[in-house]
Amino acid sequence: LDLTGEFAVPVTLAVIPALTDGKLVVRLDEAPHATVAIHGWAHRNHAPEDQKKQELGAHRPPEAVLDDLARGLSRVTGLHGARAVPMLVPPWNRIDAGVVSVLGSIGFAALSVFGPPKPAPLAVINSNVDIMDWHGTRGCRDHGLLVQAIIAQLQQAFDGG
Repeated sequence: LDLTGEFAVPVTLAVIPALTDGKLVVRLDEAPHATVAIHGWAHRNHAPEDQKKQELGAHRPPEAVLDDLARGLSRVTGLHGARAVPMLVPPWNRIDAGVVSVLGSIGFAALSVFGPPKPAPLAVINSNVDIMDWHGTRGCRDHGLLVQAIIAQLQQAFDGG
C-alpha cells in the first residue's frame, strides 16, 4: 500500500469478508488510493479432494453460495463504505456459471477472475498478469518474466485481441 500510494497507483484489494475487521478499515484510512472488492466469503474450499479448489461452485446449493456472497458484500460495504466496490473476485479464480448469471441480483456490478473475459451479464474486469508464483515460491514471480508477460498482453491488445 505504501508503494502504490507513493506512486499514486490505484489498487483494489480482494478482501475475505468473513476474516476482515476494523483493523483493515483503519489501515486503509491512510490509503485513499485503495478500494476493496469481495473475495468470496471465507476462502473455504467446498470441492472434493480430487477436484480443484472452489468456494463458489456446484458443490453446494446455489442458495447457500448466493447467501454467502450477499452477506460478504453487505459486510464489506458496511465496514468500508464508499471504498467498497461491488465486484466479486472469486477465490482460486473459480466460480460456477450459474452463480455468475445471478450476481447482479444480489448487488454485484462486476466480476474479476484471471485470463480473457468470458461473456457474462455484468462487467468483467479480469487480471491478465499474475505477479504471484503460486506453484513455486508463493512469492513474487521473476521480474523479467513479469515484464515479458505484460509486454505480451499489451501486444495482444494493440493487435486487436
